[in-house]
Amino acid sequence: MNRTEVDIKSPEYTISIESSILSVGSCFADKLGQILSQQAYNIAVNPHGILFNPTSIAKALDSALEDKIRVDHFDEYQGIHFHYDYHSKTNGINTGEVEQKIRQANGVMNHALKSGDYLFLTFGTAWVWSLNRTAEVIANCHKVPQKEFSKELLDLETLKKEWKRLVEKLSNLNPKLKIILTVSPVRHSRNGLHQDKLSKSILLLLCDYLEQNFDSITYFPAYEIMLDELRDYEFYKGNLIHPNQEAVQYIFEKFSRYYLTV
Repeated sequence: MNRTEVDIKSPEYTISIESSILSVGSCFADKLGQILSQQAYNIAVNPHGILFNPTSIAKALDSALEDKIRVDHFDEYQGIHFHYDYHSKTNGINTGEVEQKIRQANGVMNHALKSGDYLFLTFGTAWVWSLNRTAEVIANCHKVPQKEFSKELLDLETLKKEWKRLVEKLSNLNPKLKIILTVSPVRHSRNGLHQDKLSKSILLLLCDYLEQNFDSITYFPAYEIMLDELRDYEFYKGNLIHPNQEAVQYIFEKFSRYYLTV
């Protein structure tokens, strides 16, 4: 089958089976992380659960580094206790259980960030919800009524400052840490296809800015491979939104060719 090949920049390193890896971000970070885990790589995959937007990912990393949890984002709805900055993976029967799960995940991430070798980040969307009572971007609405939130598109310049500060902090704490950025190939069609394109554009520009400004960062074009090399709907699940297993495996093989020790 003829394909438009996406250019991939070879990193100046290869990831070995002994490397310590942390994968954080969207469901695509989960998919690739699970494949690496099945191949016996030393990887922690989304300890807090899936996180889609770069601001929530940055907050989770900061929280893990400092072991600080925002107290005013604990909540309860229909008998389920949760924290707005995290996935339902951290839900519990009371606030204490939620806090315990978050701190356990923080411990895993703290160790990986301060002493690990690689941080794999996948940004999914720049569309976010803010909690009205705190005016802060959150990671998950936890099925709370929509009236409690406001929707917005993250600002690129704000994201650049946010991530510049965080990457500098990580570099000071762990100079050997390499960061691999990707943009999820999953389209967030609920926002509308045009709005999803705006969102992906912001994420791509953020990744390019970070790669250009930090030697520790490389960008792997999972999004471009899906759209340009695997453009046919045969590579999507039945909902025509999510890559199917064949597509995920194809992208992983590309990643493996350039990033993993064979």
